[in-house]
Amino acid sequence: MLVDLADRDGLAPAIVGAKAAWLARARAAGLPVLPGVVVPVAAGAAARDAGMRALDGGNSGRARAAVSATTLSTELLDALDAVPTRLGVAADAILVARSSSPLEGDGRWAGALTSYVDLTTAELPVGVRGCWAAAFSPDALARAEAMGRAPGDVPVAVLIQPAIRPVVAGTARRLETGFEVLAVAGSPAPLLQGWEPGVRGTIEADGRVVGAGLRALVGPAGLRALGATLQAAVDALGATTVEWAVVDGAPVLLQVGRSIAREAEAGDAMQPMTELLGPNADDPDTLAALARVAQVLRHHPARSTDEAALAARLVLAAQGHPTPESDTDTSDATDAADAVLALWSEPDDPPEAGARLACARERMEATVAGLRGATPAAAVAALRARPRPDARALAPVRDPRSTHRDLDTGSMRDDPWAPFQAAVILSTGQRRSGMPSGDGLAIGRLVAVEDATRPEAVGRRDVLLARRPVPHLAPLLWDSVAVVTAGGGPGAHLFESARAIGVPALSGIGLDDGVAAMLADPPGTWAAAVDGTRGILAVTPW
Repeated sequence: MLVDLADRDGLAPAIVGAKAAWLARARAAGLPVLPGVVVPVAAGAAARDAGMRALDGGNSGRARAAVSATTLSTELLDALDAVPTRLGVAADAILVARSSSPLEGDGRWAGALTSYVDLTTAELPVGVRGCWAAAFSPDALARAEAMGRAPGDVPVAVLIQPAIRPVVAGTARRLETGFEVLAVAGSPAPLLQGWEPGVRGTIEADGRVVGAGLRALVGPAGLRALGATLQAAVDALGATTVEWAVVDGAPVLLQVGRSIAREAEAGDAMQPMTELLGPNADDPDTLAALARVAQVLRHHPARSTDEAALAARLVLAAQGHPTPESDTDTSDATDAADAVLALWSEPDDPPEAGARLACARERMEATVAGLRGATPAAAVAALRARPRPDARALAPVRDPRSTHRDLDTGSMRDDPWAPFQAAVILSTGQRRSGMPSGDGLAIGRLVAVEDATRPEAVGRRDVLLARRPVPHLAPLLWDSVAVVTAGGGPGAHLFESARAIGVPALSGIGLDDGVAAMLADPPGTWAAAVDGTRGILAVTPW
């Protein structure tokens, strides 16, 4: 009835789930893995069916209750009673039951399911049903919906192993030159659940350890053994992510996998400081003008308004004049053409009316396009040199108070203004540093989230700001461009999901008065740029 990690079926994710199958492979390769047996996926099929029937109408609690009320077969109950013998531990040994789904080979499911710790043999049936019921938690249901799966269609096996009391534990992620290691004293759970940032360091390919805190916590001997074990996992399995613990002075692998991080959006904007803005970008007046121009563009995306009216507003912003939020003027086409001529023509343009207007429009378009080029500061200088626009140039445009969900900002690929916005915000905004937790660069409206029960507060181009990277925030990642947390660290399951989706992420910026205020501010207060590769958040008024 139960599958041993040493059995051939233990290598099959469809039977024992991805978590158990990876550990079975590691055990077969001679790596240090605790003994384990698995309640296979098929054993939970009836419970899953009961949950899906009870889920009709979207009632997660009713579905979990139906699964928890499932009667286990006599065969399974007898097999659970025999678990200590199968594991070679005492009858009164403390055990752990861990969910292991075939879906967990995908980092988007990191932290979605449940483990039960400190179980006696008599309590194993409760733990097994609890792992099955986790497929119907609000978090798991939301992730299934985001990935196009039917609600509750999450096959779950249950891995049972002896409980351990680690001296130190953590995570490791494969880098080009070694391993990024995060460690905490005792159980890794606070690190994985986002409550503790962990001590961070690297074990280089030559065995050198970078990070005094990591050396102090794990110790030289422990790090040598851990480094050798991590390298063996790479060599034997191609592993890129590991959860580990040190027990009785030796490393043990708790989870092994190969994460496939989606490529985050970066491009030329990955160096977005004043050097990207062009000559004279370090001048305070130029930076202030760039910030005003960027704000106008956030409020009036080029695709949503007349280009001439937008250009006129950019001139006003660059010169430091107020820009109207909306305008009731209904200038006719002749007046609009006259306004373009008045604002953009030069004395040496051709005298013929049509040719003169064409030159003026070409100059206007080139100046606006220059903001997206290699020297935005030069384009701002050109805007500042134009005459001040009059009312005829300010044709009706979209009200900036329009719903943010309609503003296509954030994507470095899809929004032509995003690299410019990122460069300006990172150069002129209030900056904070944290721990890089997901590569890439993004901009958007900053939205504070306390939990995942109010997804309507999050727009499709928002930057999430949370106190800690708790796993149940993961469903919001699909509708955001980046995630930033005051606490926690890159070892949290939330960031594993972010990396799998390609969402830039930043952790540990701290919870001082400024961040506390941002957590309390309503959406639409701040525009944010997140550089997840270098660990930088910058904000400026939206």
